Formats: sequence, structure tokens, C-alpha cells
Amino acid sequence: MAETSNMGWRKFTHLPGLGLLLLAGNALGQASFSVTPTKIYFEVPEGGTGTQTLTVRNNGSEEKSYTVTFQAWERNARGERVFYPDTGQAFSIARMLTAEPPVFNLAAGDSQVISVKLNQETPQRQPSLWAMLLVKELNPNRVNDATGGVRAAINVEYQLGVHVYQHLPGISARSTDMVLDSMYYSDGKRDRIHIKFRNAGETIAEGQLKVQVFAMDTGKQIDLPIRSMTFLPNRERTISVMLPQDLEPGDYTLTVAFDSGFQSDLVVGDLYFQVAGQSD
Repeated sequence: MAETSNMGWRKFTHLPGLGLLLLAGNALGQASFSVTPTKIYFEVPEGGTGTQTLTVRNNGSEEKSYTVTFQAWERNARGERVFYPDTGQAFSIARMLTAEPPVFNLAAGDSQVISVKLNQETPQRQPSLWAMLLVKELNPNRVNDATGGVRAAINVEYQLGVHVYQHLPGISARSTDMVLDSMYYSDGKRDRIHIKFRNAGETIAEGQLKVQVFAMDTGKQIDLPIRSMTFLPNRERTISVMLPQDLEPGDYTLTVAFDSGFQSDLVVGDLYFQVAGQSD
């Protein structure tokens, strides 16, 4: 790709109107089970209880054992997930959740419906809380690997996660307060743009991130793949966007929009940059 140079970015005003996570696994193989849905939502009042369900399916060729647990987590400023060994964080509902059954076996091709219960025993100090539900396969897969000329048998364990969110009744209908703080290049890497968002509200913001590259010289428009995003309340998150590798020399505008639905805001900003020729 030709060299790019940052010419500055411009933020538009907020315009009114408008998980299944693989926690363990690598190139040695893929999990032989699935969990649906990928997200669970509760709207339980203080002192109340609520129940949702999910389904675990054994897609493999032999019987397996599984366990269901809950863990506290959040994202750091770089957007990476951070898990905590205990469940006492103020934002977490992990301590309020139970699963039935918590341990079970599945023959090949069979499914198990899991009942997930939220017991709101203590006053909820924040409008939105969350946790991660983890389904772990207890029978490790033995995989033969010959990396670097050394043969080894490796036990590979898989764990799939489901995001669990709890909103106080009526909270989810409120508008979020999403802010686009900045857009910038990586140090020494001009093939991607970093976009720093901040959810200044008290509710979880979910929506679609849309990125468009516009060639000012030719009028060519490139729409990058739409990404579904979640932003936790009162937190920052930086999103990395890869630029197209075949941009011709010239002036460009990169436009970013985060659309979280008709009840929330459309947050828009743009970045002006140049692509220099090889001899420039």
C-alpha cells in the first residue's frame, strides 16, 4: 500500500434518531459444541427474579461433559476483555446468576436447554450490569502437533462465552450518550486507523459501526464491512480499522458512523488523509 499521511479529523455533532466469544482455542482445532443465543438480556426490578434460557449442542462425534459458570469481566481502553477471578465488582451480576443444570453430559448430536436465573437480592446501584456465562467442555481434545519439528500431544480445552446483561426496567429504552473522542494512526503503521469512542451514559450501547472511504479525486466510494459493536457504560473503547490495501495516490476522506438504533444517537466523524505515490 502507498504511504498515507494524516491531515486531521473532524467530528460531527450527535444526530438524533438514529456474543459468541471463543475464549479458548487456536489453529489446532475448533470447538465441537455450540451455544445459542450469544447474548442474554434481563430486565429484573430490584428484589425480583428473572429466568432466561440458552441451548448447548454437541456437534461432535462422541459424548462430552460440560459445565456452566459465571465470571466478572469488562473491557480496557484498547477494547480488550479483562476477566476477574472473583465476582464482587460493582458492575458485575455474576454473583446473582445460577444455571440449571450446572453440569451435564451430551451424546453426539444431542442438545441441552440451560435455565439461567437472575436473583436481584441487593439494590442495583447502576442502571446496567453485566457478566459472562462460560460453557466449558470438560473432556479435553488430544491433538497431535509437530511445530518446529517436535512432535507433541496437546490437550486442547474449549470454553465458549455468552454475554449476560441486566437493565433495570425502562433503562434499555433510554438514549445512550456515545462520544467519538478521536481518530488517529498507529505508531509506525499507516495501514489502519484507530477510532476512540466513549460511552458517557449509564446504559450499554449496542449498534453497528459503519466505515466508508471516499476518494476525493475520483469520487470512488468504498464501504468497509459493517461491524456489530457493544460499548459498556462510562468506559472508553478504541476500535482499529484496516484501510484498503489498493488505494491509489490521492486525497481521501474516511467517514465513521456508529448507529445504535432509532431510540439513540448516530455518532459520526470523519478523517482526512492523503495517499502518496511510491516516488513521493
